[in-house]
Amino acid sequence: MSKKIENLYTFQELINMPENEDDWLVEDLIPRGVNVGLVGKSESCKSTLLRQLALSINLRHQEFLGYKLDVKSGNVLYINTEESWRSVKRKLNFQHSSLLGNDYNVDILPGETYVYFENHGILEFIKDKLEEIEVDLIIIDGFADIFSGDINSSSVVRNFLSDYSNLANSYDLSIIFMHHPGKGCQSITMDSSLGSKSFVQKLRSVLAIERKSENYIFYVVKHNDIVIEKKQKVDVLELGEDLILRKVDHFITGGARAPHNKSKVEELLQKYPEVINDLVHEKCTFDEAIEKLEAKNFSVSRGTLAKAKNRVKNK
Repeated sequence: MSKKIENLYTFQELINMPENEDDWLVEDLIPRGVNVGLVGKSESCKSTLLRQLALSINLRHQEFLGYKLDVKSGNVLYINTEESWRSVKRKLNFQHSSLLGNDYNVDILPGETYVYFENHGILEFIKDKLEEIEVDLIIIDGFADIFSGDINSSSVVRNFLSDYSNLANSYDLSIIFMHHPGKGCQSITMDSSLGSKSFVQKLRSVLAIERKSENYIFYVVKHNDIVIEKKQKVDVLELGEDLILRKVDHFITGGARAPHNKSKVEELLQKYPEVINDLVHEKCTFDEAIEKLEAKNFSVSRGTLAKAKNRVKNK
């Protein structure tokens, strides 16, 4: 009997292999066992989005921004090279308490995120930590701070990312690299905006987040494992005062990403101006306005109401 060679399969074995839901950390967005990129300009809420994802994993939520979330260990490693621990603490307090709701208590977190505020010795730290604990996700915030080679050299970038690919595959986890687009880019695309084609080519999935008017759009730039229709979906996100991003809409695009035609504030002002006028003239509270709108099957946050109110007041 011949010895079984690891990672060697016949076509027939692959065909008979059952589809495994565990292949996804976040369905249709973030596969397990691979490197993933998150790209966005400054002030596009990249780090906010990643902290929210880490907390959702810690809390063993079943979805993230409406996508199925499959949590195993509930643990995350977060390499933060761009912020101080004080800055992260301030922002985390808002997000943490909001996601936990009335049950806010740091002691009830089922999982944990370990934040490493360094830009050197990253790979060694990760390897050591993976020997101690099981992890669902590793976040590298950001890529440029830990990569010191030539970003335009395919072989250099490929070799650098290969070490992380091997870790992701060996431990069945996802690794997200946060990255900034190339200078002067207007829209984030696979060919022209990421500074290095090698960076994109070595990643299984590349996601992007952009600021558009008063909201944000979140979409897939590249993905090897989903059909074209899913790649054309663009989610519209709203940032609340609690620093939580919530999906408020989506649209389908067939080409370059464009701003969403109508923001939530504009839609609110167009459809329900009487509610906003009542707010402006203090005829109702924010909670009462939300109840009125929910009765009309229109879901809205306090942040959106405040923006709509201020727009009317400042006219």
